[in-house]
Formats: sequence, C-alpha cells, structure tokens
Amino acid sequence: MPRGRCGLNAEEKNAEFARAINEIVRDDVHQVYLRVTGVLGIAVVFVTQLPFNRLVGLPIWTRWVLVIGLACALGSAALYFHYLSKLHLARLQIVRSIRDGKADGAEKIWSGTGVVWDRYGWAFTNGSRLLMAAVLLLGITLLRLLDLIG
Repeated sequence: MPRGRCGLNAEEKNAEFARAINEIVRDDVHQVYLRVTGVLGIAVVFVTQLPFNRLVGLPIWTRWVLVIGLACALGSAALYFHYLSKLHLARLQIVRSIRDGKADGAEKIWSGTGVVWDRYGWAFTNGSRLLMAAVLLLGITLLRLLDLIG
C-alpha cells in the first residue's frame, strides 16, 4: 500500500483519525460526568446541610425559589445523564467503525454537527440552562438565608 508523508497509508490514517475522535468523546464524557456530579452535589448540600428550621422560617417566595432551584438541579442532572447515555452508545458505534476501518462512520457520528449532537444536543444545552438556573435560584435562597437580601 502506498504510504503518505507521515509514513501511514490511508487505512492507517483513517483508523488513527477514528481513534482520535473516540478520545475526544471520552473527554466529553468526563466533562459531562463532572457537571452531573457538581449539580447533584449542590442539590445534596442544600437538602442535607442547610438548617431546615431556618429554611422553613423563610418567606414563602424564598421557599418556592428553593424548591424550583432544586427541581432545576435534578432536571439538569437528568438531561445530562440522558446525554451521557447517548454518548456511551456513540462510543460503541465509533469503536465498531474503528474495527471495520471506516473512519468516515466515526466522523459522521461525532463531528461538530454529527448525529449525536444533531439528535441529542438539546439534552446537553437544556441541561446547561437548568444548571445555570439552579445555581441562580439556590444562590438567591442562600443569600436570603444569610439575610443579605430582603
């Protein structure tokens, strides 16, 4: 087989490309795991570590802000988890593409506007939106709890 300037033939380059895509997916999975862990950690801290008697004594609007903030945190974690499950399935498809020597299959699955993002990017995007809403709402609750806002 003819070899290119890097000493790899076209099939070897394609396989290397597909492996690189798989590494990028692995890094993305790690980043989403961190987000899931972070948002659930925030919710757990609010539920378990804040003084319940002080929370109950807060004005009704603040308690609603707390409940909605916790719901946003759980919704965010659920959407991120859904996206993670689809990333896992995509990695299996990419590995199959590597096995079959079809780098273009891996690229179609993962590239910037690949199948995974086109179908499931909404879960990641809305998970991020809910994460920001949760941080904002729980932050308001914390500020009220500390009597920093009225």
